[in-house]
Amino acid sequence: MGLEGEWRRKNCCMLLDIPDLMGHEKETLYIIGNGFDRAHNLPTRYSDFHDWLMKDHQDFVEIIEAIFEGRDKTRFTNEEERPSLLWTDFEAALGRIDAHTAMEYLGNKYDNLETDRKALDLATEEIRTLVYDVNSLMLEWSRHTPITIAQRLYNLSNASRYLTFNYTLTLEEGYDINTDQILHIHGKVSEDNVIVGCERDVNRPLDNTNQGRRRYTKQINAEFNHFNKPVDDLIEGYEDFFQSLTEVNRVVVIGHSLTEIDIPYISEVCQHVSPDTHWHFSAFSDKDHQNIRAFIDTYLGESYKNKYIFNVRLMMEDKDKPIESKAQRPPEPKKVNPRNRRVNPKRYVIVTNK
Repeated sequence: MGLEGEWRRKNCCMLLDIPDLMGHEKETLYIIGNGFDRAHNLPTRYSDFHDWLMKDHQDFVEIIEAIFEGRDKTRFTNEEERPSLLWTDFEAALGRIDAHTAMEYLGNKYDNLETDRKALDLATEEIRTLVYDVNSLMLEWSRHTPITIAQRLYNLSNASRYLTFNYTLTLEEGYDINTDQILHIHGKVSEDNVIVGCERDVNRPLDNTNQGRRRYTKQINAEFNHFNKPVDDLIEGYEDFFQSLTEVNRVVVIGHSLTEIDIPYISEVCQHVSPDTHWHFSAFSDKDHQNIRAFIDTYLGESYKNKYIFNVRLMMEDKDKPIESKAQRPPEPKKVNPRNRRVNPKRYVIVTNK
């Protein structure tokens, strides 16, 4: 078999295979993000969520956009782009919504929020309903997302393990992976609830201008703070899964943006796998490369010697050409410095520590 950087296609179609995993299928963990679904042309972007909402839930869109914009319009560089920022990264935007941004919207509907307890309770109930609607609508939309895969992209094994951040059943329905091999860390469409949100500062200092304002801020923020993802609780709840990763010696990260809110999960993986584990990261854009290298520098560093980045975009664009790098297997038992290996840097990058 070729080196980790060697790729190939099977069955005359673009089925991407990593020979480094062959013989290690049972010891391989795949970490799957939304980029995996999007690479299969599934409509799973937040902008697709917005388009779906506009068909039957326009009132929700108007409310969430009004609250997101708030009074402080100076935080947006372009007024026309304000709503689009919300739907570019919806969950991250939820972290920027609070009692302050909601004041203009709520103040137009309820008089004297800082002095009228009844008005504040009504406003609080509306925000509570809005927060609930975010989860329920996200689940409903995900259930309406068709899992129609014209062509599989990866050669995935049922013997491997899968940690997916997606609600969709792409692995189960598109790749026939057994459900007991997959952990949907944030829930899935076949369940009654999915976890939506981001990391929020639940201990923000209250506005000290007056008692009424403090009461309003505390009460409304208490509802918005339900957008906070219970990352620590989820890790603890799935402790058996993470503890079982001690036998893993190959980790493949596909379509995951490695954003800060999800890093604790992957960091937990690092705590349970050996430093000899081979890490493979898929990259589609320059930003992906930046995020991957930042993650490697921070969480893998020099402890993990086997780190590789493969360029999905170029592999897909070159689908009529053989998918393989020019990497060569080093002779055994002689050690070869990774910097001396010959690799096609555009398609597959061997990451080394400087």
